[in-house]
Amino acid sequence: QQLNTELAGLEELYENKLLSEEEFQQAKQNLIKDFMKANLDIELEGWMQGIEVAQQFCNEAANAVSALQEAEMTNLDAQMQAELTAAGDNAEERERIEAEYEQKKLDTQKKYAVADMVVNIAKTVAAGALAVMQCFAQLGPIAGAVMAAVVGVTTAAEIATIVAQKNAI
Repeated sequence: QQLNTELAGLEELYENKLLSEEEFQQAKQNLIKDFMKANLDIELEGWMQGIEVAQQFCNEAANAVSALQEAEMTNLDAQMQAELTAAGDNAEERERIEAEYEQKKLDTQKKYAVADMVVNIAKTVAAGALAVMQCFAQLGPIAGAVMAAVVGVTTAAEIATIVAQKNAI
């Protein structure tokens, strides 16, 4: 509505011969461009706020996964210590118990590696999306698109690294 009001004011100035055709067209173009930029900035701000909320959620999820894994590992350590105590000086039984619990710990790491990977990928995608939006907001449509492509490639490389780390476990 404000844009329409300002355009009507420009048209009135032009009709009253207070602006030349060239001045009118340039002012009209500048006005539309400014309103489009302001509108884009408002939309980007909303998207960026949403992504920041998603990042916070991902951080909380990562903390929860980490806490669950730590609790499970602590529980396994306690169970192993109880069995080792019960085994007494029997070296063969102690070795079997330690091997069994090392396997259980590895299985636990594998189980949580998938959850950790999913959370880290989500965090990386959210950070990449935020960076892309900032590229457009700060650099405009042309330079922003170039930098957004760079951010996209970097984000993809980070995701590949996360997957490789999970596969290593």
